[in-house]
Amino acid sequence: MKIKNLTYIIFILFTSLTFQSCLKDTISSVLNFEIPDTIQLLSYLEEQGNYINSPDMPSLVNVDDVQAHLGSYLILDLRTSDKYIAGHIPGAVNLTNGTLLNYINNTQNKSYSKIVIVSESGQASAYYTSLLRLYGFRNVYSLDFGMAQWNNAFASVWLNNTKNVPLIMSALNNVIYLNDTLTSLPQITFSNAGADIQSKVKQRISEMITAGFKSGGSYVETSLPELLFNFEDISKFYIACYGKDSLYIADRLGSTGSGHFKDAVLYRPGTSLLSTTALQTLPSNKRIVVYSASGIVSAFVTAYLRLLGYDAKSLKFGISNIAYSQIYSSRSALSPEVFLSADIRNYAYTTGANP
Repeated sequence: MKIKNLTYIIFILFTSLTFQSCLKDTISSVLNFEIPDTIQLLSYLEEQGNYINSPDMPSLVNVDDVQAHLGSYLILDLRTSDKYIAGHIPGAVNLTNGTLLNYINNTQNKSYSKIVIVSESGQASAYYTSLLRLYGFRNVYSLDFGMAQWNNAFASVWLNNTKNVPLIMSALNNVIYLNDTLTSLPQITFSNAGADIQSKVKQRISEMITAGFKSGGSYVETSLPELLFNFEDISKFYIACYGKDSLYIADRLGSTGSGHFKDAVLYRPGTSLLSTTALQTLPSNKRIVVYSASGIVSAFVTAYLRLLGYDAKSLKFGISNIAYSQIYSSRSALSPEVFLSADIRNYAYTTGANP
């Protein structure tokens, strides 16, 4: 592995020895300088642009931008074939997640100013876009809110999931919960152990994209029913609110409650997921539920955390599916994370299979 910053690596090694080996009093006189896989991965990602903490995250494009550049953007639609056939953006190519990475690798991807990933609600496309960015594609974007803002024909997925659930809203609070103490990073093993770090990371990302946003052990959505079912035992999760202060601390909404879940900890964009700040306050031995205003930004974050080996899930539709009035009232602070029916454009769409 190429080491660009010796001081940084020594810090990482010291952190690994201290927190992963749980040494309290003494350190063995013979130090093993074989860097653990997770630290190699984290160091590589932070050296290669530190995407998840950069201004480029989240990499979103809105429907107006796509409409204005039909024919010049590469549009990749990852919805099921039946939904694609029923209606899609003109020129969009229908792919599965299993063929996505190879398709981009085999096209003249650098000739496109933007490659736009499309899903039904924008949550799956956010997850894949995050992984593709971490892979190294800097011109990949997710269509914000998916097809729902393109035309009213596709909007039901969001219109049906912008609501208030009084049972949950009444339990939200404005208590400031502090980060956990530093813990060890998750333990991962690369499937191509003998390769260089770049090849290892790309192989791991490829495997995650192929596994999909929701399939078997890689299922990364946490639905409202699941959270409701476990609401009284929410301690089984580590709840991470990822967003601005206005998402975490909200104005009191009468008897309906405000703020965040009990024990939820705030992680701020751009600063909180650094190796030198609060990343290692996330537990490696507990399921992490990440939520944002709409579930789109949290899908970006979830992809990163799962890449590092955390058992992370994104709360589907975020607070929009629980306390929509709360984030709607804070729209000026949380915009553009709030879905509005007024933003549906009713642009023309095409039917039929791939040409």
